[in-house]
Amino acid sequence: MKTLVWTIFLLAFVVLTACNQNLTNLIPPDPIIGYWINPVYDGQQITLEKADDFNEEGYGIAFFEDESVIERGSGWCGTPPLTFSNLDGTWSLTDSILDIEILHHWMGDIQWDIVSLDDNILVVKWL
Repeated sequence: MKTLVWTIFLLAFVVLTACNQNLTNLIPPDPIIGYWINPVYDGQQITLEKADDFNEEGYGIAFFEDESVIERGSGWCGTPPLTFSNLDGTWSLTDSILDIEILHHWMGDIQWDIVSLDDNILVVKWL
């Protein structure tokens, strides 16, 4: 009888452990992680496309798993010729509110409400 109980216990342990490891491997990474470029502005709303890297001469923002962020922008003036540079910072997400703190950013902190997000498109609204 004791052998049967131990066998069942051991079998349950192995099954639960194996299932837990498989589920962990199946969880997709957060879809916001990555590079977002080619902004399209519509009033307070911005639509961005996912990319493998920044464009050489265009706005972009990259979110990383360690909650660091890089914003690629053209500075505060915006008059040609534009020169682009990368600014470092941090980000956090609470519900649909995305808080972005860019070090040495002329606008201060950025706060966006995520309207929609999938693997290819990020739509945000300025708050």
